[in-house]
Amino acid sequence: MKPKTAIKSVVAAMAIGVASTVAAWADFPERTIEVIHPWGPGNAMSVSQIIAKAMGEELGVNMPVLSVPGAAGTKAQTTAMGKPADGYTLFDGYVAPLVLQPILGNADWDYTEFKPLHAAVSNAFALG
Repeated sequence: MKPKTAIKSVVAAMAIGVASTVAAWADFPERTIEVIHPWGPGNAMSVSQIIAKAMGEELGVNMPVLSVPGAAGTKAQTTAMGKPADGYTLFDGYVAPLVLQPILGNADWDYTEFKPLHAAVSNAFALG
């Protein structure tokens, strides 16, 4: 095969791959996106509800916030881990379930199993 023909073939294959990926995500989201929250209703959950409402309006889908409190966020994290990795479940995580619980041996996951999307809030942590 001539070099120019080989290059054209590679470029064509890449274009087809990109086009099929774009086409696959063109209709996302098609259904409800669930947000799993590790605290009970109130203060922090209110922030999650405000963000989920705005995101849902922008995406054109319902985004309910499911409160799963308990075990320093471990119950909510375990609930999220049990869902398919299809983009229709978001976990409103924080340091305790993501990092500390696995270090303490209270969880059977690693923080690297989750893909962060956005930092909604920031908190200062200090050791004294």
